[in-house]
Amino acid sequence: MNKEINIAKEILISASDFILNDIPVSKDKQGICFSYTPLQRDLCFNSSLLAAEILARAYTFTKNDELKEKVINAVKWVIAHQKDNGEWNYSIDINSGIEYQQTDFHQGYILESIFEIKNLLNIKNEQLEESLKKGIKFYRERQFFQNGSSYWRLPKKYPVEIHNQAQGIITFIKLSEYHTNSNEFASTIAKWTIQNMQAKDGHFYYHNYKIHKHKISYMRWSNAWMFLALTHLIK
Repeated sequence: MNKEINIAKEILISASDFILNDIPVSKDKQGICFSYTPLQRDLCFNSSLLAAEILARAYTFTKNDELKEKVINAVKWVIAHQKDNGEWNYSIDINSGIEYQQTDFHQGYILESIFEIKNLLNIKNEQLEESLKKGIKFYRERQFFQNGSSYWRLPKKYPVEIHNQAQGIITFIKLSEYHTNSNEFASTIAKWTIQNMQAKDGHFYYHNYKIHKHKISYMRWSNAWMFLALTHLIK
């Protein structure tokens, strides 16, 4: 086990070094935002939090206060751009300041990252807690139907996308304390997905349209994420 822990530590520290040294960072009075790639400076909510989450995991090994400060400032920046109804848009144009509106599984990404960072750094913060409550409420009530199927991108229902389904299962299980009956609803999503988007050989369909299905088996985007989601559900 110690060998595996050391390998994980080396990978995390290497990843955090890449983020700190190669990823452009934007800063304003609301906090900081890590760019999507080393190639250009941009403002994308979920990718910035992914970088912050990696730094938070590295912090559990290094106890480097610089990492912790950057993570907290990245979370503050994302929370500052949350809408009153709990929603996040996808990104902000760095030149015009106009937000790009796209509401889908990225809402689940953001909630999951904030939740993981909160636990990794043991953050006690009322604003953060309120952000998670508002965010999961929007995710549950606006992005999913009672039967467990999801909107593709608000306000468009079709196609039902497997990645939306998988992320829903993961997010509702992890953040079950923030919304009533979230674990049960995760099971509802899984049952609908299995009944409507799984082939007899076990793979999951990419898209479920109103009158047909896109049945190509994508390993990373479809099967891997559903495998991860169902693992969380069983666990």
